[in-house]
Amino acid sequence: MELPDVWTQEGPDPSLSAEDRELARAILKEIGELPTEQREVFLLVRYHGFSFAQAALLCGIGLSAAKMSVARTHEKLLRTLGSRIHLGSLL
Repeated sequence: MELPDVWTQEGPDPSLSAEDRELARAILKEIGELPTEQREVFLLVRYHGFSFAQAALLCGIGLSAAKMSVARTHEKLLRTLGSRIHLGSLL
């Protein structure tokens, strides 16, 4: 699966504030450490705009598994980054 451009650049957009760049790096690091399938489902749904059903089909998993995968990623990001992020920004 092709990674978003932001993953292949040296770092977050330099026009962002230092705080936002640091947060973007932290988010990318956490997403990059996910198991491959979980990362793919999350990126398909939250970055590429696929439905859960479409992402499940593309990844060869069930619909419930796709939904659980994205939910677990949200939980991980909230647990590790705490109050630095707002879940709504991931939707």
